[in-house]
Amino acid sequence: MTRYTDAQYEDAYPDGIESHYWHSARNRILLDQLDTIRFSGVGLDVGCGRGMDVMKFREAGYDYHGVEVGNPAPYLPAGGQYLHLNRSSFDLPQDFREQVTLLSFLDVLPCIKDMSVFLQAHYAHFPNVRYVLAWMVARQEIFSNYDVHVGTLKRYTLNEVRALFPIGTILNAQYCFRLLYPPARMLSLLGIPRNTKIHPPANDSLATRTAHALLSRYFVLESEILPKNLWGTSIVCLVEL
Repeated sequence: MTRYTDAQYEDAYPDGIESHYWHSARNRILLDQLDTIRFSGVGLDVGCGRGMDVMKFREAGYDYHGVEVGNPAPYLPAGGQYLHLNRSSFDLPQDFREQVTLLSFLDVLPCIKDMSVFLQAHYAHFPNVRYVLAWMVARQEIFSNYDVHVGTLKRYTLNEVRALFPIGTILNAQYCFRLLYPPARMLSLLGIPRNTKIHPPANDSLATRTAHALLSRYFVLESEILPKNLWGTSIVCLVEL
């Protein structure tokens, strides 16, 4: 797995980023997947970064933990006890690995050269895992400098994501963030680079924070009502093994 630098962690997960419309909407969409299966086991987020998603899942009542090969400062200091930092998921204690029943890979798999081998190794090391929750970057035609910055090797189609899980039952696979696809495609066609830093709106004006909250609600609603195969910039996939 790619080990981020301190600068990459700060660019991707600055303090206050949970109120950004993209992160807020993604977190709600991911929680919807857990709610759908009424998940009640132990979840592990592989490549959890600073652990923001882990803490959001725990706040929602899920027994969730994270593991990260790097050693970033936890997003919330109190959440550090649920994060296994500076170690590989394969190095976690066996008794803990046997408790895990759901593995999540949130924007991690596109950074792996051989995802099939990577996934099979996790199935072997986590013998009781029943579900996989994956979040993937979508559509290679909008590959950009931002992807290079965060270590993404390529972007994926819905069919390519489905093909990663030949032994499981795909409970849900769909594109997300459809409204962002046209501007992303335009930037790609024009060769305009993306900003590689994400600005947290927590300290912005009330109008800006309100706009982020409204956009977040829109993207969640979009994920619920639009056709699953309508192109977007991300893909969410939930698999039962």
